[in-house]
Parts: sequence; structure tokens; C-alpha cells
Amino acid sequence: MKKLFTLAAALLAFALHGNAGDYSTWGKLKVVGNQLCSQSGEPVQLRGWSTFGHFDGLEKAFNDEGDFQRMKQNGANLARLAMYINEGKGYQGNQDYNKQWMKSCIDWCKSQNMYCIVDWHMLNPGNPNDYSGAEDFFREICQYVKDKGYDHVIYEICNEPNFDEKGLDVMSSKVEQVWKNVKTYAAKVLPVIKQGDGDAVVLVGTPQWDQGLTWALQDPLDKCGLENVMYSFHSYAGDQRRYLGYISSAAAFMPIFVSEWGLSSHTGDGGDFNVAKKTADMLMDICDGKNLGNQIISWANWSWCDKGEVASSFTSYDGNQWSQSGEYVKNALKQNNNYTSLESKPYNGEAQVFDGVNDFELDLMKYDEGGFGVAFFDNDEDWKDNRPCTESPACNMGNAGQLDGIREDETVDLGYTYGNGEELGDGYISLGWISQSEWVKYTMDIKYGGIYEFEIFTSNRQSMSDSDYEGFNKVAFALDGKNCLVEEDGTEHYKVVDLTPCHGGSGESTAYQDWDWTEVKSSYAPGKKFYLKLEKGRHVFAVAFMATSAGLGTIKFKGKPENEDVSVEDIKASHNVSIWPNPAENGNVNISVNADAEVDIFSVDGVNVYSGNVAAGTTNELNLNLPAGIYSVSVKSEQGVTTNKLIVK
Repeated sequence: MKKLFTLAAALLAFALHGNAGDYSTWGKLKVVGNQLCSQSGEPVQLRGWSTFGHFDGLEKAFNDEGDFQRMKQNGANLARLAMYINEGKGYQGNQDYNKQWMKSCIDWCKSQNMYCIVDWHMLNPGNPNDYSGAEDFFREICQYVKDKGYDHVIYEICNEPNFDEKGLDVMSSKVEQVWKNVKTYAAKVLPVIKQGDGDAVVLVGTPQWDQGLTWALQDPLDKCGLENVMYSFHSYAGDQRRYLGYISSAAAFMPIFVSEWGLSSHTGDGGDFNVAKKTADMLMDICDGKNLGNQIISWANWSWCDKGEVASSFTSYDGNQWSQSGEYVKNALKQNNNYTSLESKPYNGEAQVFDGVNDFELDLMKYDEGGFGVAFFDNDEDWKDNRPCTESPACNMGNAGQLDGIREDETVDLGYTYGNGEELGDGYISLGWISQSEWVKYTMDIKYGGIYEFEIFTSNRQSMSDSDYEGFNKVAFALDGKNCLVEEDGTEHYKVVDLTPCHGGSGESTAYQDWDWTEVKSSYAPGKKFYLKLEKGRHVFAVAFMATSAGLGTIKFKGKPENEDVSVEDIKASHNVSIWPNPAENGNVNISVNADAEVDIFSVDGVNVYSGNVAAGTTNELNLNLPAGIYSVSVKSEQGVTTNKLIVK
């Protein structure tokens, strides 16, 4: 099983290396869990610029190895090499010239110990299958990389796939076709890369200009045997702030690479730069680990050129005149950031308790404390100044907040449900006014680990009635920033499921008064049943809304009484060791086991830092005073040998 890295692991890596890492220190990269990591397994962050491409009149802004020297001098460890297909001196017009140009750029990056992204920069039309030459291009570039013995190269197989209808909502049914196009294209190109450079990191574009991350989660890609596949996300601070929730939530479920972002509008120009800087600051925080998955995310700024657009890094390259965008990125590259996790706290200091035996209904009102971006991500935060809640800085738009003042000073929209057609308030506190990419956290005390059935209390309201739209009502679940949605055998293939209207769905407003329990289903996996995999101890459970949704009443975790086929004892046996807190401060950690066991703790260097016995049903409180790092906990008992990861911060 792949080990999953949390932000605390990233803290160790950056504490040791700062932001000075490059190819000379990190070597060949790989993906571990959702995290981009060095050859030795430490989390890394690549940061730098994307080239604009080879265009007539712009060669002075991108010409030779000097460009990469200059990027490196300004703190970059990454260059994205945009291989335009049609525009400028595009690939379609001169294939041999462009292949050689790309090879030279790869050489220049290697000489500077920089990583590089070979970007097949398709844009218009938006279907990657409409272009010829991709397989031939990647085959030759992979062969060149292999012959030179290089391993600093990342492949981005399709820039910004889209439906070519500007303004199309990222969750439209037409976007579903975009993802199908990408999957068809990937099935042709990924095997080429697998054969030529099979251990390389590969970036796959996502629908609607690399912003529809949900589609890769609900309808998974066939990776064609590649182990290091990531997904591209693009963002423009001038007019796309509302999409930041996508990356913030999806970071718990998939490996993400921000292969293009800018301080302009999505056109490359326009927008209020002061407003854009605030949004860019938020994006940088998200990339630095302030996201639901605590994932450290790499990025490339658009763009290294002097075209004269807001997104251009220079106003005059020859005169060394940096633009406002260029100055912002230079300063960002200089930062030795403090990478901190989103450490929310239980509401009123008390975790909600699930005993594993009796059914448990989550109290949605008791979401964690910590505020926006830490305990929840609610898009009302962007809109609150324009909402009718004038007496407080934030705005709870649910009727529970408006009528009874339930957490009314925060933007999580708490409301009341109807209880199976009865009066308002006979049901549960609900989450409403749900827009795409919102998430919220709940601290839970889980008495027994196991795989549990669950149900959701939903209304009969469809989130959209327009026949052109499908794919709404999508939800995902995480435990401590990692996916916990599984199939019965524990498989984690589908990570997004439907938030189904309870009685078939209705577009009438009265459907909000009709609530009932619904099974969890996926329209992409008909007939499959889904469960939640929960670990023993205190954990943070998160609900992530991956699309606009009509509302969530509550979640029922179904207990496992001892007279059922799968009993609490089975649950105990399936989880014979618990380690908490994890991450641990200074190595102060508790270890409990369900069977008599020998416990050994090793550092990453293989040094045994603790060895002892733990009796069944007891807890050992260890004060090890360990330096920050990643440790391996080996537990030997009659049930076998298990290995667990312990993070000390």
C-alpha cells in the first residue's frame, strides 16, 4: 500500500531544506499518495515560470540558456516549456525545428539543475484528439530524455482541454464530454510515455481550462500502468477566485500540480491588480499546504515573456524591467514560507462520539472552530460584503442562522430541514446554499476502526433544473485530509459520489420541504455500494461538496451490533494498533493495541529509537523527546506484523 504523506511530513522536508531544493538535492521525482516527493520520499514543491512559447517578436524574452539562468537566479527550480501547437512558431508548422528547440530547453534546464515540464500546449480547439502529432512528439522527446540519461523532465500531455464555449459552467454536462475526450486521448499518449520514460511524473489536463478536477475523481482515468500521474489546475487571480475552492477541496483526494497561474484575468490581460494580488496570496497559501488535504502543491506562473499583458513578467526584457506580475512572483520565490497545517479545533472543545455499535447522526451545527480556510471553506466568504447581513462581517444565509442566530457570524449556511414532510425543524440542522468546492470539518472520537455503512438525509430538490446541466450534487469525504470513501472490500477507486435527491428529484421549490434518507450512489458506478473507512481515535472528518448541491441534512454512520455478521470484535481485530496524536509534538505519543505486542519505532535512517512491550487493551504513554521527522512504528503480535507511520513535528 502506498504511504500517504501529510503536511507534517512536508514540514520536516522544508525544515531541512528550506526552499532551496532543486534537482541536485531532490533527484528524480515521484508521487507518494497525493504528494509530489523527492527520490528519497520527502515532499517537495516546484516553483517557477512557464514560458510563453516561441513567437515572432518575442524571441528576446525567451531565447537561450540565459533565460533559465535568470529564472534560477531569481529562485525558480522549475520551468514549464510551452510547446504551442498552432500559434506562433507552432509545432504543426515546423515539427523538426520545434522538437530540437524543446530538446535544447531540456538541456538548458538540466544544466541549471532545474526541473522542466514539457507542455503540449493545445488550446483552440479544446479537444486534444483534434490535433495530430502528440504521440510522435512525446515518443521522440521521451527517447531523447532516455538517451541522455535525464530524469528531471515532467510531461504535461494536454494544456487546457475545453469545450470552446466561453463562460460554460465547469460542471455542465458538456464538460462531461470534455473529460471523455481527455480519457480517449490519454489512452493513446500515456502508453507512449510509459514505454519511453515510464517512471516520469505526468500531468493530465482537466476539463474547462484545467479547473474541473471533480471529473477525474468521479470517473477515474486509466493511468495505463503509470505510477506518477498528477492532475493540472490553472488559475487566474483577476477573475477566477471562485474556483480556488476546487483545488482546496480536491487536494484531499488527488495529486495536483498548478501548472499555470497568473495575476491577470483568464485572457492574460485585464483585471484590478490589487484585487488579483489578494487572490494570488490565497492561491499561494493553498499551494503551501493550506488546503483540505494539507498537500504541498507545485506551481508555474504565467508567463516568462514581455508581451505587454498583465500576466507578462516583463515590460521590457532587454531593459530588465519587471512588471508588477514579475515582481510579485520574484518575491514569492524568495519566501521561506512557514508551512502550517489546517489545525481546526472541536466545537466547544468536544468531539462528536461514534461508538461503532449504535447508529450515529452527525450534528452539522457542531463544525470545527478555526474559521474560513481552516475549519471550513464557504464561498459566501467572497460575497459577504454584498449580502444582506449588515450587522456582522460574515453572513450565515441558512434559516437557522437568520432566525435563531445559530453561528450566525460565520459563512457556513446552517438551516433547518423538514422531518419527512412534517414541520420545519422536525428534522435536522442542515447545510444549505451549497456552491461548488465548499467543505467543512467535524472532529470525531471514533471508538472502533472499521468499514461502515452510511446514509445521507437529503431533500428532493434538484440543484439545477436546466436540461443542459448535469453532474450536480457531488460530494466527497475525508478523514484527516485523506479520502475515506471506499467500496465494501476497502477499494478507493471512486472518490466522489452523488448527493441524491431523496424521492427522485424535483425542480419545484416545495421539494425543499421533502426530506428523507438516501443511499450513497455514483452515476459512474451503478450497482456499487459505498462505505466510509474510519480509524480508531480522535480524527477530523470532512465533507467536501465537489459541485453545487441542494442541501445536506445529516450523515448517519451505521453501527455494527455484536449480533450482526460483522461485529465490534471484528472491527477491533481489523485495527490492532492505534497511535495518537499523529502528528505528535516532540515524540509525545500514545500507543494502544488489541493484542499483546512488541513495539519498535525506527527513524528514517533505520535507527531504533524505542523498543518495548504493550499489553492488549492498554495504552502506553511515550515521552520520547524525538527530533522532528518521519518514523516507522513496527507492531508484532499473534495477528502478524504491521507497520505504521508516525510524524513528529
